[in-house]
Parts: sequence; C-alpha cells; structure tokens
Amino acid sequence: MTFVNLPDISSDSNNSELTTEQENALLDTPIRRYINLNYFIEMMECQRLYVNRRKSFEDNNERYIPFSWAGFFMPVGDNIPPQPDKRQYWDKIRNEYSNWVNMPTLCWTLTTQENYLMWKGYADENGVCIVSTIRRFIASIQENNDFKKSKCTIHCGQTIYNGFSTTDEENLPFWKGREFASENELRFYFEIENDKCEDNHIFVPIDCFTLIDKVIISPFVRPITATALADMICNRYKINASPSKIRIN
Repeated sequence: MTFVNLPDISSDSNNSELTTEQENALLDTPIRRYINLNYFIEMMECQRLYVNRRKSFEDNNERYIPFSWAGFFMPVGDNIPPQPDKRQYWDKIRNEYSNWVNMPTLCWTLTTQENYLMWKGYADENGVCIVSTIRRFIASIQENNDFKKSKCTIHCGQTIYNGFSTTDEENLPFWKGREFASENELRFYFEIENDKCEDNHIFVPIDCFTLIDKVIISPFVRPITATALADMICNRYKINASPSKIRIN
C-alpha cells in the first residue's frame, strides 16, 4: 500500500519541496467526516470502513462529467497555436474521468468547526461527526492479508473549487464546481490493481481507535439522548464523545 499526492493545504506550498516540518504540519491537518449512526456502529464493531465507489454517489456531478464542462470550446481565430482534434481530446478526457469514477472514494472535510449543512446533508437525524487528522487516518489503515493482495495505492488531495480544468489531467478527480466550495473537501481515492469493480463499494480494514480523536453527536438528536449516547460510546469504545454544540429549537 502506498500514498501519493499529499494535500496542498497552503496556496503557496510546493509539495515537491516540503521540509520535514511542513510535511508534519500537513499530516497533522485536522479532518472531519459526517456519517449516520448505522455506519459508525458498523465501523466500530467490525473495525473497517465502508467506502463507496465514486460512481455510486447520489450527486450526478460525481458520476459524470458535469454538463457545464461538457460544452467547453477549443480556441478559434487567427494566430493561435495548433490545437488537438476536439473529439479526440474530449474522448481522452472522458476515458480518464471514467477511470477515476470507478475508484472507491472517501470524502472528509477540512472545516474544523461544526457545519449545519454537513450535519443535514451527510449525517441525517441520528448521525455523528468523526474528528481525526490525515496522519491518524493513514496510521489507522491495517494491511491485513486481503488488503495486501489488492496492491492498493491511495491518492490524497484537497479538492479544487475553481470550475474545471481541461489541462490538469493529473488532478482531474480533485476538481469540482465553485458552487460546492463550502464543503472544503479532502479526498482519498483507492486505486486497486486489477480491480474488478464488481461492487459499488469496498471495505477497508482500519484500527478505529487510532483513527478517531473524538466523536460529536448530531445536534438533531435530542439533548438527553445525545448525552446518553455520548456516554455509551465513551464507555464501550473508550473514545472521547460529546453532544454537538449547535442548538436547534
């Protein structure tokens, strides 16, 4: 198992020239993931992550090249350099995009404060928020026999919310429309050698106690229930858990 593409958290950083201190700072970047309670309990009890392939995401922008991008124009007019055939170029980009769409994809947010829209959109009424770091996530992945056989490469990168670039093929899976910028997303793509793509998901073996710094209970859970649930999580799993600080009337 190998990791590539450390996230470019700073706009002026160059990952190819990172000092040890800068690399450590990147690895210690806080990340959060909002999930429903069913996924959380299964993750804790089975010590594994349920990771969807990108093609199974509900958002069509994840499964297909966005419509607004599909109509891009090649340069026209006098005195311009020779341009590639538009159809051939488009086919190349589409094929590359399709390869990434089949990859199992794990999404986290770099937003360090609780986010109402994240709670609403990703954790439902009985959800939790897992607080971790990039370093903790990397350290938590367990190379059991099945996972070793898969020869998995994990691509990690910060999502770029600047429309779409047809010239940056290497970072194609990390581009997204400006309207999604509030997600402030960090992604992990699992590239599996000889992947059969038979299911819409994979299971990644992890050590949950290494992964999790703390757990926050959804603000949509009633306060007395949230407190009891936090206590049960603390007692059963020996990890820090607490109710949300957001108050919903």
